[in-house]
Amino acid sequence: MKNDEFLELAKEASVKAGKLLMRRFGGANRIIYKSDKDLVTEADVEAEKKIMSMIKKRFPDHGILAEESGDSRSKSDYTWVIDPLDGTNNFAYGLPLFGVSIALLDGKMPVVGVINMPVFGELYYSQREGGAFLNGKPVRVSGRKKLSKMPLVHDSDFVLNREKMLSGIGRLSDKVFNIRVLGAATANFVQVIRGTADIYVEYAIKPWDIAAGCMLVEEAGGKVTDFSGKRWTPWSKNLLVSNGKAHDAVLRIIRGQKI
Repeated sequence: MKNDEFLELAKEASVKAGKLLMRRFGGANRIIYKSDKDLVTEADVEAEKKIMSMIKKRFPDHGILAEESGDSRSKSDYTWVIDPLDGTNNFAYGLPLFGVSIALLDGKMPVVGVINMPVFGELYYSQREGGAFLNGKPVRVSGRKKLSKMPLVHDSDFVLNREKMLSGIGRLSDKVFNIRVLGAATANFVQVIRGTADIYVEYAIKPWDIAAGCMLVEEAGGKVTDFSGKRWTPWSKNLLVSNGKAHDAVLRIIRGQKI
């Protein structure tokens, strides 16, 4: 029953944060540049405060790891991992591909995961070993098996690991159906979860980018590893997400091996 309570809180917090983002989307937002290509808006900060206040009110002893507020771990086994606005650059420039991501870790791995895509009215959620759901209905990865028929989504920052990334993506481009860059981890994850894409490759990631999405993909029947083939953790440095049908072949291509 406890995980049910945690899931309901995550869903409620993600919906409220999503409504806050929608009130600000397309309007004036003060933008702060954390670096030349990394920014934060007032909406990020407000949404994070809303989520954190709801968690602290219900579970004041739990730890929180959030993109804007940093790491406030506790002695509790539970840690909430929050990205209040994944796809900030899209949001700031008026592109509708952004989402809210909330996961709850019990120790090192999540037991609850929620992604809210507010522009599209889509709420994805799951509990460990409970399946994945979209707006209350079960959702599954695709059953496509042929790599040449599989769409791939990708979103790593091209400033990081540029040569390795471009060579890997270049090799994949010859093998997959097509490649799309959506600008938000949440957008990429939900494409695999719902079966509109089959592969998602990340060369540089943070825990708040992936904790909810990886769990949701697994619960939807997919597979998630790092590039070495080891099962993911929230602290993985790179990531391969797939429907599981050509996962090993994609790993070999990323490494420059023949398939």
